[in-house]
This record gives sequence, structure tokens and C-alpha cells, in this order.
Amino acid sequence: RQMRLMGHETLVLSVVPSRHEPEEAPGSYLYRGGRVIQEYPSRATKAIPDCEVDEATAEILRSVISSFKPDVVHVMHPRFFPEARLVAHSAAVPAVLHLHDYWFVCPRINFLRADGSLCSDAGHGKDCETLCGMDPRWGTQRYAWALEELAGYDAVISPSRFLIETFSLNGFSTEQWHHIPYGVDYRGLSKQIAQEQRPRGAEGRADASRSAEGRPDLPRRHQRRRKFTERNPMVVRFLGTILKHKGPHVLLEAVKALPPDAPVLAAVHGSSYHESDYEKELREKAGGDPRIVFSGAYAYERIVQILEDTHLVVVPSLWHENFPITAETATAFDVPIACSDLGGMAELVSEYQAGFTFPAGDSDALAAIIEKCLADPTLLELPSDRLKPPPLEEEAARIEHIYRQLVC
Repeated sequence: RQMRLMGHETLVLSVVPSRHEPEEAPGSYLYRGGRVIQEYPSRATKAIPDCEVDEATAEILRSVISSFKPDVVHVMHPRFFPEARLVAHSAAVPAVLHLHDYWFVCPRINFLRADGSLCSDAGHGKDCETLCGMDPRWGTQRYAWALEELAGYDAVISPSRFLIETFSLNGFSTEQWHHIPYGVDYRGLSKQIAQEQRPRGAEGRADASRSAEGRPDLPRRHQRRRKFTERNPMVVRFLGTILKHKGPHVLLEAVKALPPDAPVLAAVHGSSYHESDYEKELREKAGGDPRIVFSGAYAYERIVQILEDTHLVVVPSLWHENFPITAETATAFDVPIACSDLGGMAELVSEYQAGFTFPAGDSDALAAIIEKCLADPTLLELPSDRLKPPPLEEEAARIEHIYRQLVC
């Protein structure tokens, strides 16, 4: 959307959501003014090794590129379209890769082994075979393909330094990669805030004012924090997918470890999708504790309303999160976070003085952080002069600069 505002034409090629059958798949539609084409590539239903070219998928890509005639192909994730770079280059179109996870070095994507333990070095694909029981086509052969594939892109972008360092430690050449943090839609956030604060019946457009740094001004939240009480508890939220590796059980265990009269309200937001058994276990773990509520799935567009009365966002992931967008948004909105000391999460806290870290999976350490904040609410104040996440416009401008270098 930002690229279109900057005068560029865009087209998104996406895989059809799994809830659709092939014959029901929508072919093309508009999303917020941008055209999206949905296709059903072979890998959506077949276990085709990434290092093997699937001609049917390549033909989809050739057709789209031939029709749209892009100046640049920007691959946001190659999981279903790993032929994208090859096809783009065959059409003499430069290809940019945006890394969001560990897919190229870990076929399981999240750098968690089959037994749930953390992995940080795949042993050039050998560990994928010996520790995760994968075929060489998903292990050493895939690793050799990934080395060549990543080296073949015209530019590689990562939102976190940690991700770049991880790939470097796994043998990838990262010297020319670009570190560009995700941009926050400050304008959109400000518009939501203005609309919420506007008196009923007010007419006219609520335009956000802009700060000297070019970001819209967001109201400073909880400037004078009151003492937390049973009627006015400290509101702690988990915002994300309810999956085990996301660690929401760590938050529940932390709350259960607090004194019974601790004035805290822990809200779990999100859907479990296909892992409903874990959500059931989570609800059983809550054990009817009135301080724990399950708020269900939420739309990102509602993030401002959700954060408005939030004192602390907890990101208790058990894997090396890259750069969680929800946590970054909370940070931009002056809501502190408490996160596991892993990956891009810890980098986010350090970079933006955004709150607290604790050892991954250590519910007692998280409980201690909550207790300290209950005793001294000023700990929930983020420094007013701290660095904040960049605006969406800045991210887009830096990416546009890369495009221009490749095209000109």
C-alpha cells in the first residue's frame, strides 16, 4: 500500500488459503486497493523438496511475470514458490528476498528440533537428517541448494540483526545483506486513536499531527501510573497464535505463581488454529483463575483499542522469534514488553529500550517481573527520549532505494 502511495504499481502473488479447495480458489481480487492473485501451487498439497524445480509452479510464475511485466520481483517468502528467483532471472528481472524466519536453513522454519528443543546450527543440513529424521533432500541436499539460492538473489533484506547473524553462523555469505526493521504504520495508528477520541457526532476528518521526527504524535500513555488494585488491576496481554512454541503457558504459569491477591489481569488473545488440543490444555491450566481470561482471535486493525488499557505485553516464545510485529507495535505505542531472551525479541527490547527480558520458559522469572511492576508501576514507563521503531514510510523508502539501484 505504501509503495502505491509512492507512485508504484504493485501485484501480490499468494497461495490460496488451505481452507479453500482448488476448484473454489479465487483467482484475483483487490485488497485495500491492491491487486492480489491467488494460485494453488503444487507444494500446497504435495511434499515436493524445495531444491527440486516444480515445472507447474514455474509456469505459474512465468505467466504472472509475463503478464504484469514487473521491474522487480520481491519474494516475501518462497515456501510455496521457491522457483521465484530462477524464473525472475530467466525473464531478466532482478529478485529481492525478504527474510522473516529460518526457512532457508531450517525446513521446519522455526529452528526447533523434532523433540521441541532449540536449534541454532543445522550442521549444514546434517542435523536435519540425524536429529530430525529428514531425508537428505530436506537435509544436506537442501542446504547446498539454499547456499546457492540465497547467493543468487540480487538483494536480501532482514528486519533483525539476529537473523543475519544466525545465517552467517550457518555458513551463508551475509556481508551484502540489508538490515531494515519493519516499519510501523504510525499514521494509521494515529488515525485510529483520533477516531476513538473524537466526540460522538463530530464531523470532519481526524488528521494526525506529526512530530519533528516525521512520525505522527501518539498520546503518551499512563503518564502517572496509579497503584494497582483489585478494581484497577495491572493488565498483561499475550497477543499471538496460541501454539506451544509461542509459550502462552509460560504467562499462565507466571500468574498462577503470584500471590492469590495480586491485582493482575492476564488476557490471552489469539487462535490456536489446528492445535486445539494445546488450547484445551491451556484452559485447563488456567483452572478457572478469575485473573486469566481468553479473549479469542483478534484483527490486527484492533491493536490500538487492545493496547489502550494494556500495561504490559508478554512475548514468552520458546523459539528464536525474528522480529515480532505485535511486540514492535506495542513498543511504538509506548507499551512495554516482557519477552524471552531469544532472537530478535531480545534485540527489540535492547534496541528500543522496550521493557524486560527473562530466560525462555522461566515462568518464575516472568512472575518476578510482574511482581516488581505491581510494587512499582513507574517501571512500566518507557524512556521518553528512547529510540522508536521506524515509520512505515521509512521502511518503504529504504526498500525503494534498493529497487532503484537494481533497476537503474
